Amino acid sequence: MAAPKWMNNNFYDQKRCQCIILILKNYPNILEFMFDKNSPKLSMSAEKILSETSGLSSDEKVLIKIALDLWDGSGNASYISLVNLLSEDNYQRVIQATSMMRNI
Repeated sequence: MAAPKWMNNNFYDQKRCQCIILILKNYPNILEFMFDKNSPKLSMSAEKILSETSGLSSDEKVLIKIALDLWDGSGNASYISLVNLLSEDNYQRVIQATSMMRNI
């Protein structure tokens, strides 16, 4: 899954983008849905993104919230949803991404 070109602007954007891409590894269309392709911003408000998640799996909804939290803190992902709803693979990727973000 390729990052939008603008995400390569600075070190922090690159790390944040790498973490989001890692979290959404198995969901290539979600990154394209969430982010504007031409500028460093979400494609729509976080509230709108979250409201557009009906029909998605629990994993996908939680991962979107986590990606929004990594982006700007707007996802409001709960720890309990991370523990109870994510598959083991997705949980491990979130833990790995969290570790990467702490090392920025």
